[in-house]
Amino acid sequence: DELGGDSLNIIQIDPTHVALYVLDVTGHGVTSALLSVTATHFLSGYIKNHDYCPKQLVEYMNRHFSREPYVNHAFTLVYGVLDLETLVFTYTSAGHVGPIRVQKDGKTEQFEGHGPPIGLFSEAEYGRSSIQLKAGDRVILISDGVYEVRNSVGEDFSLRRVYRHLTKEAINDYPLDYTVNSLAREIFHWRIPEKPDDDISIVGIEVN
Repeated sequence: DELGGDSLNIIQIDPTHVALYVLDVTGHGVTSALLSVTATHFLSGYIKNHDYCPKQLVEYMNRHFSREPYVNHAFTLVYGVLDLETLVFTYTSAGHVGPIRVQKDGKTEQFEGHGPPIGLFSEAEYGRSSIQLKAGDRVILISDGVYEVRNSVGEDFSLRRVYRHLTKEAINDYPLDYTVNSLAREIFHWRIPEKPDDDISIVGIEVN
C-alpha cells in the first residue's frame, strides 16, 4: 500500500562464498525507498569488488552514508558471508537484530548485534562474529517488522513467537521455503483484521 525501505538478498560471491543480508531504512515513503535502493546498489558494488569481511563493509558504508548531505535517514543492516568449505558464517550487525541459527533438532539461538545503525555516527566502530554451522543448520535473518507487528489488542508478535515457529518447523522437518512463507503467514494472521504496518523481510539459508 505504500513504499517501504527494506531490502534483502542472497548473493553468490564466488564458488565458495555466499553473502546474505537484510537492510531496513527508517521510516516509509519515497525518501526511505530511494535510500534503500541507493544502499542496495552500493552494497552490491562493494561485494563484487572487495574482500569478504562484513566488518569492513559495514564500517565503509557507515562512513560513506554518514557524510552524504542528501541522507537524512539511518538504516540498519545485518550482513553475513558463508564459507561453503568451512561452513563458517561470519557476520556484522549494525543496529539490526542478529542472525538466528536453527539446528535440525529445533534448538534456536539468537546471536548478538555489533553497533549503531548506519548513517548516525561517521566514526562508529563495529564488531564481527562467526558461527560454526553444521549439516542441517539454518541461518535466518529478519527485519523488525517481523517481531514488532502488533495485533488488535496491541501485543507484539515478539521474538519469542518467531523462535517457537522456527523450532516447530525444524522439528517437523519442513523445507526452508515453506518455513519462511509460513512464518510470514503467521505474522499476517497475527495482525488481522488490519494489514501489517511495517515491512516484513525474512531471508534464510540451510546447510545440506
